[in-house]
Amino acid sequence: MFGHDYREMAQVEAGLSEFWGRFRHTWPDHDVYTTHAQHLSRCIPCRMHADEGTSFRRAGIYQQSWGPIIKAGPASALHCFFYTAMLADDYKEDHVGYGAGNNTLDSLMRHFVEDAMDCYLNGVPSRQGLFYIVILRLEGDLPAQAKLSHSGRNYTNDPNPICSWCLADGRQIPFGDFRRTAAWRATISQQPPWMSRSPLHDLPGGEDVRFLSKDLFHISQLGITRTCVASVICFLVTMGHFQPLVGGTSVKGSDARLLTKWLVDYLSRPFLLDEISQHVFELLYAIDDFHRLCYKQCARIWMNEAQMEAARKSLGRFLVNYSMAAKKCHDRGWLFFNITPKYHYMLHIEHDLRMSMGHEWGFNPACFATEMDEDYMGVSSRMSRAAHALGAPRRTAQRWLIYSWSKWRPWKFHM
Repeated sequence: MFGHDYREMAQVEAGLSEFWGRFRHTWPDHDVYTTHAQHLSRCIPCRMHADEGTSFRRAGIYQQSWGPIIKAGPASALHCFFYTAMLADDYKEDHVGYGAGNNTLDSLMRHFVEDAMDCYLNGVPSRQGLFYIVILRLEGDLPAQAKLSHSGRNYTNDPNPICSWCLADGRQIPFGDFRRTAAWRATISQQPPWMSRSPLHDLPGGEDVRFLSKDLFHISQLGITRTCVASVICFLVTMGHFQPLVGGTSVKGSDARLLTKWLVDYLSRPFLLDEISQHVFELLYAIDDFHRLCYKQCARIWMNEAQMEAARKSLGRFLVNYSMAAKKCHDRGWLFFNITPKYHYMLHIEHDLRMSMGHEWGFNPACFATEMDEDYMGVSSRMSRAAHALGAPRRTAQRWLIYSWSKWRPWKFHM
């Protein structure tokens, strides 16, 4: 468990107690501190993940997993546990909007919540006694989160309210305002975004917007950082640094971080930077520092007070310079550095870091990043491609059991 075998229960319980002691800084009124106040050292913090992968002939397949936040290792098989799979043809016609949900997926969620609540209240027996499963976050891309939580405020709504965590929109409460006095900051958690009741709301903390994770991978690498990198390259082409190429290309999340590093190195050369180029260099340098701090220099789950302050400053520099570059380009009639909803969601990550000032511990923004969950999605989706459509969910589950056993078998606590 978390890299320890069953003979090392003292380390396991100490790790769990430490987690809940630090988690109290971020969610002090969570139900776990009431229901399991006497045995927090037996409560395993977990998260669930949902997304749509690609099955046979590029058909969509819904994949749902769950797993511990404290991980035994980086491999997805060690912390992404298969729950179910379903071909998109079985549920896509039941989708009636994010706020209203999807009857088929909601039925699936009710089964998951029933299982999760049983594990939360009654515990899971093991050779070392009972452990209690506590689902703390819903991970996934923005469509999956909105669909499963019944959020009526989502990224598709612009210019109407676009944020599950506040009332920001494209009109009276501008979602691109980065200032400390921005109107959206005063609306955080004022009104819940749910348009109807979701089965997930029956989980402890499920009705709180904090249950929706801010996924740095989708918000940054597959979001505003990717937009930023594309804008920088187009800007440099416009300025004559490169020749434009015919056609386009796709960019993966890992490519966005790699290109950021390359662009920082390129602009570090002794160029005579103009006003826009200076903002471009500053924003690239800042987001590279932020990613390095989150992914390389800090523990994956927690940051201490000094690390949170450093992360906040780096992210703040990025957001300010990105906005200034967008304004300067707009003044020249260039459509670069678009202010998108994911820019606003990055503002929320920076706001969370600011609100953590004075706390000894807070979540690393990369804690709920879903790179390895996406790896799990790829593995389980490939398993479904060799199965008949009528039996794809069952065959995928059977193959996942074999695959996961092959990954867990070498661990000494299974001997």
